[in-house]
Amino acid sequence: MAIYLLNSTCGLCGGVVAVDESVLSPPFVADSADPLTRFHDGVFHRSCVEADRDGELALELADSVMMAGGPGARVCAVCGEQIDDPDDYFGTGLLTRHHRWPLHRLNFVHLHRSHWSLWDRREELLRALSQAIDCGWRGPALTVAGDGPRWIANHRYERERAREPAGTPRMMTPMPYVKLPDLPGVFPADSLFPGPYQEAKELPLGAWKAMANGRVYTLEITAQEGADVKATLSSGTIRDARWDPTTKEFSFTRVIPGVIEQAWTAYVFWSDPTDPLWRMGGTFQTVKNLSPHTVPMIPSGWYATLPR
Repeated sequence: MAIYLLNSTCGLCGGVVAVDESVLSPPFVADSADPLTRFHDGVFHRSCVEADRDGELALELADSVMMAGGPGARVCAVCGEQIDDPDDYFGTGLLTRHHRWPLHRLNFVHLHRSHWSLWDRREELLRALSQAIDCGWRGPALTVAGDGPRWIANHRYERERAREPAGTPRMMTPMPYVKLPDLPGVFPADSLFPGPYQEAKELPLGAWKAMANGRVYTLEITAQEGADVKATLSSGTIRDARWDPTTKEFSFTRVIPGVIEQAWTAYVFWSDPTDPLWRMGGTFQTVKNLSPHTVPMIPSGWYATLPR
């Protein structure tokens, strides 16, 4: 947890923070490429946090991380016993918020360091870290010695930063928000379909035409009940298809046996009733290489349409 000192300055605005208006945040973000790094292990004006678009999310996430690793929560994944000795403790914490990355499945793992060699998922963690680094993850390095695993500062990223031209923004630099005209819908009113735009209450079913990687696939969505979705793709098989009615996110894992495993995510657009098509767009990324060949672990875009 950050420590408040007299004349501490706000990590957001740089102004001096009085003790009665301070918010202290713990070190809760492992990935320095995550935009929430702005709230990592710092002191802030409460008003700055409340006014920031990511402030509420950051505080909720920080609280969750503290609860997941706090007193009573450190139960060894190998022996099931509480870990009381801090010198014998190893934890993963919040490694990533990318829920489609294999590394996400290894958030908040607790181990006795002396039980590392007995943990049946240690190779999975090492592979997931390697894949995440290929995808842009910038967290600490994991070193394993005779006394067990430890996280250490990864100075490679500092060296990479030193070689960058002056003024090169970090990946964690927040994107500027675009100020749109005060017009109905998610597009300006003089666009192709003037609005007002309406959100999709349910995931539209049918044979979507999905354009990805220079090809056109048929994405057949046959059923959706709550978060569970049944779907097929004309190339490869689909598993773990999910629909989030709040965010309108549709996600699934595509598997081509012996070749690749990919994570696909898209969002159904808000639409004008006069638009003859439902539309969604998003990204896909290889998360597991099942072949002996080198496969780039980089995200790409995809777009799909469905006649109404």
